[in-house]
Amino acid sequence: MIIETTNINKKFADFELHNCSLQIKEGSYVVVLGLSGAGKSVLLELLAGVLKADSGEIFYQNRELKYSDFKSGEIGLMFQNYALFPHMTVFDNIAYPLKNQKKPKSEIDSEVNLLSKKLEINHLLHRKPGDLSGGEAQRVALARILALKPKVLLLDEPLSAVDIQLKSSLKRLLKKLNREGLTIIHVTHDYEEALALARHIVVMDKGRIVQQGGPAEVFKNPESPFVANFMGAKNFFKAKKLDEGEIIINNKIKLFSNINSGKKNGYAMVSQEEISLFKTKPEFSSARNLLSGVITDIIPNQYGFEVLLDCGLEFSVYITRKSLKSMEINEGENLWLSFKAASVKFIEN
Repeated sequence: MIIETTNINKKFADFELHNCSLQIKEGSYVVVLGLSGAGKSVLLELLAGVLKADSGEIFYQNRELKYSDFKSGEIGLMFQNYALFPHMTVFDNIAYPLKNQKKPKSEIDSEVNLLSKKLEINHLLHRKPGDLSGGEAQRVALARILALKPKVLLLDEPLSAVDIQLKSSLKRLLKKLNREGLTIIHVTHDYEEALALARHIVVMDKGRIVQQGGPAEVFKNPESPFVANFMGAKNFFKAKKLDEGEIIINNKIKLFSNINSGKKNGYAMVSQEEISLFKTKPEFSSARNLLSGVITDIIPNQYGFEVLLDCGLEFSVYITRKSLKSMEINEGENLWLSFKAASVKFIEN
């Protein structure tokens, strides 16, 4: 592990970070995800040495880091506001950390030119920050950190101040840096951003890490109602376990599941992708759950279409454009939906 934390705590007057433990593999892209005020930036600043933990341990390459050790430049932090020097040119902003290290002028010139070309800002070297767009300023701030050749890059909401077109190019740049071996820890509140970039996701809520794992694991198998709601989970209902693998949703609809053990009360979730649609009642199916519903809406999305059905509860189903065209379905029509017992996830309350 390049970074490992054990039970990190930090208390403020109105907020507390509780027992945060992480294991960051070298070369990974970790996204820390949560609502505003969850403690994401506090955790990032503890890792960068901007803040000192009240208790707990931080290890870097298997060596425990003390607060005084964090000035080596091997862990670089880019703040959300970029913190560029307004009176300096882009060249001087990028060169600043190298000048502090008293590098020779020839080495500074070479490194600034190399980084500015890599980040596509070499045409901006004589401008000042006030003349830059948000995306340009971000690249300058990134180049200034990369000049120190950090092994770990910490990013605080790096895409929040740029428009959609720039976000795409910046995502490609960050992925490229990660593929080249740079370990990146990236804070955001945007789960679609996390899905596009992360190899490992850490979800935070009220100062605690509430779930972490690979993107597929976290998004498909949320471990708490908070994580499910934050990820925008559809087909997420209050439920209660009955006997013999049955559950009842909102005291209305019974479903079959493969879950028998654990607490009785919780929430049931069925992924949109695991539901099949039929125009007529299927005569033969291995899926134990079969419901009839009326189409209330058909919404285009990036995957094709989202079909909403009123089955006594609202179910959401994703289908492709090809499937929508071949089925010839419209709002107000009746459809049958089916899904396997194994598709019903249960989150204990």
